Amino acid sequence: MRPGAARDPDFAFRFTPATIQRLAEVKGDIADVAVALFDLIAAKDEDAQVGFRIVAPFWRLVHRGYVRLLLAGGAKLLAYGTTRGVRTLADVERLVAQSRSS
Repeated sequence: MRPGAARDPDFAFRFTPATIQRLAEVKGDIADVAVALFDLIAAKDEDAQVGFRIVAPFWRLVHRGYVRLLLAGGAKLLAYGTTRGVRTLADVERLVAQSRSS
């Protein structure tokens, strides 16, 4: 960890002690961690919620490899996204745009 603000951030996170504990308890692969993180971002209870904002534009996220990271989650992460209405890269782009505007 480096002190101070990031010079060129892609994302901004706010973790509570409860969310850090929950993520530390995740067993499994990258898809399991991603699903747990996404569940915590969507949580209604503020103590159990990860604050999350996308700072970078979509093209920068693609260029920096985040789409490949999502693909590395494989079928498990794809199934998770599908149950939440995210089926295509255009859906991901729409979510990025929504997050950046809120």
